[in-house]
Amino acid sequence: MRMPEPPGPTEGVGVEKALRRVAGLLLLLGVAWRLLRYAQDFALSDDESFVVLNLMDGDWASVLKPARAQVAPALFLWAEKAALEVFGPSEYGLRLLPLAAGLLGLVLFWRLANRALPPVAAALATGLLSVSYFPVRFSAEVKPYSFDLLAAVVLLDLGLRVREEPGRLRPLWLLVFLAPLLVLFSYPSCLLVASVSAVLLPVVWRRPDRRAKALFVAYNLAALAVFLVSYLRVGVGQFQGQGGFSNEFWQLHRAFPPAGPWDLIVWLFRLVTGLVFAYPLGDVTGAAALTFLFSVVGAAALRRSARPGVLALCLVPFGATFAVAAARLYPFGPHPRIAQHLAAPICLLAGAGIAALVEGGNASPPVAHRRMRRVMALFAVVGLAGVAVDLLQPYRSRRDEAFRTLAAELRSKAGREDLVVYARDPEDWRPWPSPLEFYLRKERLRVAWADVMDLDASPRPRQVWVIAYELTAPPDVYRKWLEGARPPFAMVGDVPYLLRMGTGRTEPIPCSVSHWRRPS
Repeated sequence: MRMPEPPGPTEGVGVEKALRRVAGLLLLLGVAWRLLRYAQDFALSDDESFVVLNLMDGDWASVLKPARAQVAPALFLWAEKAALEVFGPSEYGLRLLPLAAGLLGLVLFWRLANRALPPVAAALATGLLSVSYFPVRFSAEVKPYSFDLLAAVVLLDLGLRVREEPGRLRPLWLLVFLAPLLVLFSYPSCLLVASVSAVLLPVVWRRPDRRAKALFVAYNLAALAVFLVSYLRVGVGQFQGQGGFSNEFWQLHRAFPPAGPWDLIVWLFRLVTGLVFAYPLGDVTGAAALTFLFSVVGAAALRRSARPGVLALCLVPFGATFAVAAARLYPFGPHPRIAQHLAAPICLLAGAGIAALVEGGNASPPVAHRRMRRVMALFAVVGLAGVAVDLLQPYRSRRDEAFRTLAAELRSKAGREDLVVYARDPEDWRPWPSPLEFYLRKERLRVAWADVMDLDASPRPRQVWVIAYELTAPPDVYRKWLEGARPPFAMVGDVPYLLRMGTGRTEPIPCSVSHWRRPS
């Protein structure tokens, strides 16, 4: 399979205009989908709530070593802390920076694709990333994943410019200044820094210009120094706070390569056909196998082309990620959220592979253009279907939306002195749901978290709401506590809930919200 060449000069202008127009439309669709998801204001998830609650409880120093499980780089946390100070606990305000990073990453990827690939492949790669679900989702979450994608795009673009513009020093200067900044916004960006350095080393060292060598050394030293400070002062504490990468989650999902050769082959097969290659869509059942095959075809096509630097910049990040995963330093998958630094290389390779197939088989230009339009139409269908799903199902988790609605309802009924009690089985010491805590605190409700407090102490509540999560009724200890007050509380209402996690067919979680009141 050969890498398709650009059209001849006679028809090239019209074809390239058409390609750019179609890619631009898909880019706009991707921008619109990201803005829609942001505008829909989904309730915060558990992971997002962990981040925000740590920001609410900590000062500028302590947010870097949070009490709750969280792994996020320093500048991202400080930027979100600033957003919290400016906008308050607003989902819109807290998600504004991830949205900006997601939009900027998409637009810069369009430029990277056009620099790295021929017009057909560039248009396909841009369309693929524009309508991929996970980059859209991460653009509207209070997590640093959209910064991982942005950092990868910036570093790959600058690395390609250094390699292919040997007479210019500006890309190297930009690497010197931007690489340390990106490392502070994105932990896995250090893998891209190392990958770009490995690809550029022989190119820069062959140049006679000493200034280029000095800038290359400065780029590596600056990025390394900032990474070490960030990791040792911030990252180590965060990883240990989560139990390290040996905790139950990573072991359950097999995020690191096994030692045995057969087990390694099976692990790699599941990795490349699972969620890591889920562009535009995919799941754990192997639905992303087609994208992986397109990427293999694209790698072969790039190898035969006159752009070996593009292939190296796309493949070396996979090798770097595998190396640190083998050393148990950073997971390789299993979820796209911790592999967004690989999204740009995957889409570049897959776009090149689809282009090679579209223009392969000695296809005439009209036939190749028809095939390309069909692929682009398929991308448009995927993007429009994603928009339709978000419009028809404006939430990520019905449970979290129920928590937000419940908190707003309680705020409308509770007085300043009234009390909300989170009740649980006395033998259940699991932490309460973080989205519930966030929304109760956002509404400035007075809350007792599983504590039996003195109901006659000031401020003396007249009404109490008991939220019995994962229970059909409050435990007896809470009933006796309320009925034993002076004067006693009487139940005036009990509303059962069946909460569902996520959006699929999950087992509902029972919940009871009882309302208690005593005479004035």
